[in-house]
Amino acid sequence: ILGTVQFCLITYAQALLEGAVTIAAREGSTDYTNGQTQLQTLQTIIGQRVNGLLDPNKLFINIVDEGFDGAGFAALTPPVNCTSPGTCQSQFGTGGEVVLYNVSYNWPLLVPFLSSFIGSNGSVVISSSSVVLNEPFTVEPGEH
Repeated sequence: ILGTVQFCLITYAQALLEGAVTIAAREGSTDYTNGQTQLQTLQTIIGQRVNGLLDPNKLFINIVDEGFDGAGFAALTPPVNCTSPGTCQSQFGTGGEVVLYNVSYNWPLLVPFLSSFIGSNGSVVISSSSVVLNEPFTVEPGEH
């Protein structure tokens, strides 16, 4: 029974993270920051959307402007392997650029026997990615 509850919580946390990253990426693509940096705005949006289930301070955040070659999307950069939670890269790009948002979280397994089926070292990584095309905007020097 505990394994089922743990699995349901992981699935729910994954859904929350996916929704939060999608909304944060969309907001980031508009360059609307409400007086904060883009990174602070992203962290605030995700923190509000994960309903206290995930600790926002333990998120691994990677944002990379991918470019656009005119014929299609450039090959997406794989997520950077961070050694500790925080921001790995934060390249929000400028207006008209393609940006990859990748956020991951190490969910601790409360039921030890589950680690033989999912995850490793007592945790499972949940992650979400979103690719957006930035809306046309100009970046003022020192703004990001």
